[in-house]
Amino acid sequence: MILTQRARRRRAVSELTGVLLSLGVTLTAGAAVWAFARSQAGVQEQQLGTAFNSNVNALNEQFVVAQVVYAASSITIYIYNSGQAPVQFSQIEVYNSTRTKIDLTFTATKVTDLNHV
Repeated sequence: MILTQRARRRRAVSELTGVLLSLGVTLTAGAAVWAFARSQAGVQEQQLGTAFNSNVNALNEQFVVAQVVYAASSITIYIYNSGQAPVQFSQIEVYNSTRTKIDLTFTATKVTDLNHV
């Protein structure tokens, strides 16, 4: 069957409309996937940055117990911080020579002598 000139033009317009519609849907879906992937990459980058920063801070903390002086009723501990990060101790524990029990516990708020409880 031979199509008339008008039928051929209508068929060509119909195919062109279908191609343009398919192209539009494909581009829209691609843009949505790209935007989602980009936002997820940003979230992952931020989480990794936070994790790495905490590790770097731990590596920057470098302190040495330089000297410990025992007296009859006191103990003096000299600590040297050679790292780049400021160090603030929350607790210091002093053990006996065999490390079987704690003799003294120092926290930011109090000192506890565990031998005289």
